[in-house]
Amino acid sequence: MKRIMHLALLIIVLIAMCCTSKPISFVNRMQGSLPDGWECTIVDQDGQKGHPQGLDEPLFRADFINPNVLFDADRREGLNPTIQLYFYDIDSKIHIMKVIAEQGLYSWDIPIYFGETDEYIVVTSPSYVNHGVFTEAAKNTIRPMWNALRIHIECKEDELVEQLVQPVNE
Repeated sequence: MKRIMHLALLIIVLIAMCCTSKPISFVNRMQGSLPDGWECTIVDQDGQKGHPQGLDEPLFRADFINPNVLFDADRREGLNPTIQLYFYDIDSKIHIMKVIAEQGLYSWDIPIYFGETDEYIVVTSPSYVNHGVFTEAAKNTIRPMWNALRIHIECKEDELVEQLVQPVNE
């Protein structure tokens, strides 16, 4: 009986490892290509991940920050470049794109399509990119991280998200 219980426990552990290996593997690849100075924190605890307006909590959230670089905006000084990305199962893409379209009527904290992989649809919000600051200086600070993310997360749909980092004169 003990042997059967141990075997059952081993099978449960192996199944759990298989189910969580995709996010861990993807995150490890992503973290391996961070530009100099950038850090990534993964939030995967239920109830702590937050979510863009109108969407449910994601599978996990990735918070990117460069604590070594600062930019100023209006009456705020010393802001670090940041971006938060929310990762959802790619099977929910149709629903998420519908919510994004519906939420586009709002002017603040709207979810926007960032891109996708074979496993995930990735969402952000203008307010989650550089604290919602889109001056040329702010865009310059985030562009290296954005370019690194594009190695792993392709923008296959609405490319308006790219305006958040493009120079004004392009």
